[in-house]
Amino acid sequence: MNRHRTTKSAPLNDQSVNRLATRQRVAADRVAKKAAKSAARRKRHAQAAALGDAAPAPKVPRTLDACRTRDADTRAITAGEVAADATADEFAPIYRGDVVPHVVVTTGLGAGKKASHGFAASLLGVVPNSEFLERCNLTPAAVMRHATGIGATDVLLVQEDHKRLSTLTHVHLPDGPSAVWRLTSVVEASRIRGHGAALPDRPEVLLNNFSTVLGHRIGRMLGALFGGGVGVAGRARQAVTWHNQRDFVFFRFHRYVFKAEGEKVALQELGPRFTLRLNRLLRGAWGARAKGVGGNSVAPAVQPGVEPAAAADGDEEEERDDEDEDGEDEDKDEDEDKDEDEGDDLEAEVGQGDVEDAGAAAVALPPVSESVAEKGGAAEGSTAAADGAAAVAAPPSGAAAKAPPHKARRARDPGVEWVRNIKAEKDRRKFFL
Repeated sequence: MNRHRTTKSAPLNDQSVNRLATRQRVAADRVAKKAAKSAARRKRHAQAAALGDAAPAPKVPRTLDACRTRDADTRAITAGEVAADATADEFAPIYRGDVVPHVVVTTGLGAGKKASHGFAASLLGVVPNSEFLERCNLTPAAVMRHATGIGATDVLLVQEDHKRLSTLTHVHLPDGPSAVWRLTSVVEASRIRGHGAALPDRPEVLLNNFSTVLGHRIGRMLGALFGGGVGVAGRARQAVTWHNQRDFVFFRFHRYVFKAEGEKVALQELGPRFTLRLNRLLRGAWGARAKGVGGNSVAPAVQPGVEPAAAADGDEEEERDDEDEDGEDEDKDEDEDKDEDEGDDLEAEVGQGDVEDAGAAAVALPPVSESVAEKGGAAEGSTAAADGAAAVAAPPSGAAAKAPPHKARRARDPGVEWVRNIKAEKDRRKFFL
């Protein structure tokens, strides 16, 4: 039996012929439209070159960014504000060249080696004069205190969620500001085709479309990580690009590849790639509540859309540490209250008939002395009660005196002990019956 039997193709009917003709006609129309568009573009460029400065302005393409409706509170920054920021903001010493940026890169608590540590290693290869700080169990305040002590100017905190990169926190030391970014679309350098290795030289910084008041501040903050490109413009072999589009900031890292004389310079991407979306901009150092670190300082000029770091609800790790401490205190208070109220609760259960079930031996009072036993009668009961009261009022000694307060109260209260025996006996009988 021939398993590879060939079948004859069915003859083309009128419907198949019409479908094939339609596809050919559509393809021919597409080629003709593309050729006409190219011819019109070449003609338009030739006319613009002939007219020179008198040529009409090029048409703006209809993109999502061009058709976007601007907010009423958003305005472009003026030249005066740019000049004021260049001389008076927190990043002015770096852009003047008085301070060399020193960046500390760290991760969140319990960070994985593949996600957070891998991305931190990529940042170390991109950001010049940077070092890695192992997080261990350090609080955010301890991290900022350590970075301030070694003279660092910025801290980059990489955080992940369910083993996926989620947040990048940028803190400018010592007095802020701090930016909390949502981190997405991370592509490592090893996944980029034809990528190269970064050089230790300081790169040129390109900031695109940071034209608003808030955008200008964010752009200067990001550029300060690389020294603002001071002294390397026009002669750098590498270029860092921060491109802002529709409130998304795209990061790219390239190298200039110089060819023969007169040829256009090529670009080689070095990587990594990632996208940032600003969640919060805080005044002051994020998480730095310790003394000596400017965590609660306020910038002299209030920026729109900026909230203070002390009032922000984004300090996830520090809030978690505070909650743990509060939880321990609450547990201790609950244990003390439980020990104080335990006798009353158990005595209420005994009053419902548990004493008779447990037997008379479980509720026996302390033994009576021989002198009292010889007198007999009513005096016996009263003296036994007095001895019991004296035993209760006696101060603790030995291990009970060294025990914590809540345990010491438990040891010197005999009423709680026999009530516990009653409850244990009742539970045992229920189990065996």
